[in-house]
Amino acid sequence: MIKYYLQGDKGQVKGFIAVNIKNGRPHLQHMFLNDKDRNIDNVRHLIKKFVAIIKKIGATEAYIHACTKRQAKLIEYYFKTEPYAVKDAVAWYLIKTDRGGQ
Repeated sequence: MIKYYLQGDKGQVKGFIAVNIKNGRPHLQHMFLNDKDRNIDNVRHLIKKFVAIIKKIGATEAYIHACTKRQAKLIEYYFKTEPYAVKDAVAWYLIKTDRGGQ
């Protein structure tokens, strides 16, 4: 598992992402931002870092899942994609690094 922590000026953790490998592709396992640090700049920073991790390990595609409509909207906005499957109210996306997140 690859983890990245977004830190503030004083070293406090604002949020993090956790990336796992699933079926030979990276999978965004978890993304978290503290309530007070949830803003578009921090979301964009974590998404850019996720794309950088994908590219660093030599992949061009990755899995992301969304459990809520808000998560789905963010994924669809940043990666310009639609879910390839929905099961038990979880939407699954196969994102390509050349379609966004930058």
